[in-house]
Amino acid sequence: MFYVTQVYVPNNRKEAVARKNVSVRLEQIVRYMRDNISSLSKIYLENHKSDTYTEEELFNVLCKLRFSDNVKVLDAARTTRENLVHFTVREWIRECIYKTEDEIDKLYRYYSFYISEELMRILEKILHSNYHSFMRTLLVAPNDVDFSQCTNFLFEYYMLICELENVNKKDYLIDVK
Repeated sequence: MFYVTQVYVPNNRKEAVARKNVSVRLEQIVRYMRDNISSLSKIYLENHKSDTYTEEELFNVLCKLRFSDNVKVLDAARTTRENLVHFTVREWIRECIYKTEDEIDKLYRYYSFYISEELMRILEKILHSNYHSFMRTLLVAPNDVDFSQCTNFLFEYYMLICELENVNKKDYLIDVK
């Protein structure tokens, strides 16, 4: 009885709270990744209303992508009462990639003990994805880039988002009592 009340129950409670905190971090990572794609789709896809995308839609986004275009997101650091300043596509992609990587780093730093092997595999795939690799390199290029001859790395990135959401639902979304 002592073991159950002093060890088992507190450990289960601690693990449940940690899993919930991992889930919250995963939701934030997904939000940054989805914000990236949804903001681009608002510019380059006409009449798209849902948060699901086909491979063809994302390839169209990639082909139309111009770093100098503006996304419909205000840059709070540069916006004033008199002047509304929106992120450029270049700035927005950079912002979303850095925030995603920062959240993944925090997840590793604070909750590494609670990260499953499957989750770790997906997080590593995100960090080493063609999207992160190509964009980090291309974002420093002074001109726009023609993506029409590239593989559809935006769709690959979207599929990683879906995998991350599934792992979160399957392994980390639990009720904390």
